[in-house]
Amino acid sequence: MYTLGHLGISLTVYAPIAAWYLRAGATELAIAGGAVMLALATVPDMDEYTELISHRGPTHTIWFALAAGMAVGLFTGATIVAASLPFDAIAVSTHLGILGTLAIVSHLLGDIITPMGIWPFRPLSERHYSLDLVYAKNPSANRLFFGFGLSSTGVAVAATALI
Repeated sequence: MYTLGHLGISLTVYAPIAAWYLRAGATELAIAGGAVMLALATVPDMDEYTELISHRGPTHTIWFALAAGMAVGLFTGATIVAASLPFDAIAVSTHLGILGTLAIVSHLLGDIITPMGIWPFRPLSERHYSLDLVYAKNPSANRLFFGFGLSSTGVAVAATALI
């Protein structure tokens, strides 16, 4: 997938979580979670901008997803404490850390549907995963995923407003 496709998949995955946060009255957490999901949606593709890392290599693994989530959680907790913000640092950093991991996993889901696929468990396993459904560069598929992501998020927000 390209940027639009990854953003759409990330929004689609996040929509039910956003609805859950909004239903629980955690509006700030819903917004922060959406920001994390969108900010990290394309991070694994940073490997395209360096010759030091092969494309769909280490940044396209479960281990990278876990590390990204931990980094988000630690950064969030440290920021809350350092700025003396009126939030529960442990709770918020845990939620956003989990969403950081989920954002990277969402990216992996977007790449697993392409013919190139991914090797998500390297170096522990060389097993390749590909559903071979659509090419990453397919503009129609990328727009469709983006539209679906926007729609699903809109429906989630609207549904919680009606309840």
